[in-house]
Amino acid sequence: MKKPTKHSDGLRQVIVGVFCIGAEEVQVVLRSGTGGEFWFIPEEGKIARIKIGADSTWESVVASLLHEALEMQMARHHCRFDPSPDFGRDHSSYLFVMNHPQFSDIVARVGMFTSACLPEVGRAYRKWRKTQC
Repeated sequence: MKKPTKHSDGLRQVIVGVFCIGAEEVQVVLRSGTGGEFWFIPEEGKIARIKIGADSTWESVVASLLHEALEMQMARHHCRFDPSPDFGRDHSSYLFVMNHPQFSDIVARVGMFTSACLPEVGRAYRKWRKTQC
């Protein structure tokens, strides 16, 4: 885990580490705020990234991490669909459709990822919360 830094948008963040999620790697970052988001290519030449807001309960951090990891893998498996045309580009309109073998593969990848990263995310979260008080 690296030292907390200020991001260009002024939000505090800390890089937790890089973890395997199936056949690829993803960087996990804790940031100010709540919720989460992911990018397949956050910047040119960089690996996939998941950012999770750490200004919440531990349960919410874990839920956000699982949400983003599952959604990332569902998109990778072509199971996430966006209604067209949706000029509002509202992320809440996504539809997820998969068969059982796809679901099993996605869950296996996310299980591999969470079992590897959760201890590190937990340490980073506890340190984050200590510096908030």
